[in-house]
Amino acid sequence: MNLFKGADVGMVDIGYYGVRPEHLAIVAPDRGRWHGTVRHIEKLGAETIAHIQVDGAGLFVARTEGELDAHPGTEVGLTPWPNKEHFFPAA
Repeated sequence: MNLFKGADVGMVDIGYYGVRPEHLAIVAPDRGRWHGTVRHIEKLGAETIAHIQVDGAGLFVARTEGELDAHPGTEVGLTPWPNKEHFFPAA
């Protein structure tokens, strides 16, 4: 689970925001809710795990099926799947 303070991901009205790696779509850098830089790629055959640094928020982990045409330094966009986000109150 990617878990961030709400304010760090642009959601000042919630305490914490969460989204699972398999519920993040990796899209073109000019699309998506967040923009980031690929830091690490794990190619596992049937799926790829990408570690993506988003300025101001931190490190997101995204999981995608098959191969991902990216390498460290690639700029990408991230967007959560509809109805797959988790919102938590401040502690």
